[in-house]
Amino acid sequence: MLALTSITIPLPTGAKGSAITPLLGNYNALNAATMDQERKWADSAGVDFFIFNWNGASAGDPILNSFAGERSSNVKMVINYNTAHINASNASPITGAKLATLIREFKSLSASHFNKDYYYKIDGQPVVLITPLNLASSKAASIDYPAVMAALRCEPVQAHLRQVRAIFDHKRLQWLNEVVDLTHIPLSKLVQYDHQLRTGCRKEMKALTEIIYLFDVYIAVANVARTKQLCYARALPKLENVMRIAGLFHPSLEQAVPNHISFTAESNVAFLTGANMAGKSTFMKSFGIAVYLSHMGFPVAAGKMEFSVKDGLFSTINVPDSLEHGYSHFYAEVLRVKRVAEEVGASKDLVVIFDELFKGTNVKDAFDATLAITSAFSAHTNSFFIISSHIIEVGEALRERGGSYQFLYLPTIMEGNVPRYTYRLTTGITGDRHGMIIIENEGLIELIRKRE
Repeated sequence: MLALTSITIPLPTGAKGSAITPLLGNYNALNAATMDQERKWADSAGVDFFIFNWNGASAGDPILNSFAGERSSNVKMVINYNTAHINASNASPITGAKLATLIREFKSLSASHFNKDYYYKIDGQPVVLITPLNLASSKAASIDYPAVMAALRCEPVQAHLRQVRAIFDHKRLQWLNEVVDLTHIPLSKLVQYDHQLRTGCRKEMKALTEIIYLFDVYIAVANVARTKQLCYARALPKLENVMRIAGLFHPSLEQAVPNHISFTAESNVAFLTGANMAGKSTFMKSFGIAVYLSHMGFPVAAGKMEFSVKDGLFSTINVPDSLEHGYSHFYAEVLRVKRVAEEVGASKDLVVIFDELFKGTNVKDAFDATLAITSAFSAHTNSFFIISSHIIEVGEALRERGGSYQFLYLPTIMEGNVPRYTYRLTTGITGDRHGMIIIENEGLIELIRKRE
């Protein structure tokens, strides 16, 4: 997706030269040392970005590549797409072949520059200037900006439609135009048509069915997104290292309570507490589903989501034991945590979800292990963690130590002996423990003690 910004800049009159000599002297901007010095000056002056005029690949690409190569600067790139090279004017606006050229060049620039870390973005989307610098008059009619932007955004669909038209325009399929009455086709003709489609046009039919499959997926995903009120997440570069989700909910729940959560390098571990049935596992499942679907490019169950692209997702919400391998539930947990530790140690950028770490062992070992593992993982600020636990003392110990933690809980409101759950994420650590109340409300003890 592109953040397209239109701007009209009048050409100055007079000579192109200047009597002012640059500080670097007369120089070639493609010189690596020159570009490096200009970047250093920009950094020292707090300049956010350079605007580079791009008037076709032969004229524009060398300077862009010079800026992008071997750089450690904070200054970013913005491309000013100059329409002069496609001969756009008030008398000949950007339509037809000119629009096709613009789309093709935008796709090429997107692959080579727009999606790179050094390109300037607003709200995670690259900024592009489109300037008609060859106006024939003062009226800026050479670009119909709404039409151009709509065409750029619809290009993936239009590309499929062009492919469909090309298939049906092929000379081997011209006989389709001759079929007038589809209700009375002779058997001999049906056999002939079947042979032509299955055999003679096998390659074209395969391409056509693949396009139909794609449109089927597009329509199905769009319908689900509309009916479930999902949103499309915005992907950000890995280096930004953030994740922000507003209005997160579980897509399978009716009237779900939305929640907000965010991660940065300064708060990369969320320590989650809450009583039984307060909604911890459902919240973590909602979060994991959103992370997974967003990385696939699918809509997510949230009001808004922005995320830096990560290398993987790990969860231990339901870790089974293994009779085949002789693993207890606790040992299976240990192996899962070991796998995550190996990936984190290999400098992977991960999202990790641990639901009640080490619940398969005694409380003392669970406390020590959860505290040690959580503390160790927090040092890997390029990864984000949600760790839930009923051992609230771990949270208190982590808070005393300080670090990149955020403490969240799902509260319980007692109405007499009946707990009521808000499912609303709250900042802090809760001391709610209502397991015995639930057991008593269900009459388990009386049921066991009951005598015939």
